Amino acid sequence: MAKYINRFRSMIDAIRANESIQIVSYYFPPPATEDEILEVEIKLDFFIEEDIIDFYKEMNGFQLRWIYKENPNFDAKVHIEKEADFDFFDPLDEWYQPYDGYINILPISYIADSAEWESVIWDEDDKGNQEMFMNEDIDLYDLLKSMRPFDFYSRSMSMSFFIQKGVEKLKVLLLTSELLEPTYSRITYFSSYIEFLLVKQGNIEEREKFYHMEEGHLMDLLITEKEYWKKE
Repeated sequence: MAKYINRFRSMIDAIRANESIQIVSYYFPPPATEDEILEVEIKLDFFIEEDIIDFYKEMNGFQLRWIYKENPNFDAKVHIEKEADFDFFDPLDEWYQPYDGYINILPISYIADSAEWESVIWDEDDKGNQEMFMNEDIDLYDLLKSMRPFDFYSRSMSMSFFIQKGVEKLKVLLLTSELLEPTYSRITYFSSYIEFLLVKQGNIEEREKFYHMEEGHLMDLLITEKEYWKKE
């Protein structure tokens, strides 16, 4: 039974019904295969939690871009809705973000693949510099190397997995400052973040308002499942 994809389609329908917004593009990649999921778990050397696997078994990523019609960058001749993908790493070349809504959930293979982020997030110069993170003193190199952006919606900010062995659920946080700063974020889980995305429809500003907070990593986990949003 589909747990996610139908809700994302309903989200797109809701955005489309908003006359102040123009959808630019959206794309549902084919589901990840059992072999692709297994390969990631072998590389990580631990099992991925059910919520993450359920998502990727329905769609191996997801992409959406939209813009407010009052945005000075809006051009009715250019910004025409289409169902099409874009390069997952386009944000690396987009120093200026022209859109108001952006979701770019990467394929599951990127959870295990650190090579794509070397020199983007960490480099050898980080070694030996200590950082206090979640009440632990960690080498900055090791800390940044544990980050795996998965909703890569901006060159300066991205939602990221914090890869840790021996945990039941992978923690999720907002990387800021050109993807180099993990400590200015509330910590959450994948399923909670997905609920946030569905409610906020990928709004870029809402991510920063909701997750960005000085020393946020020291605060209680931010759990925002369906019940949380019913109270809002």
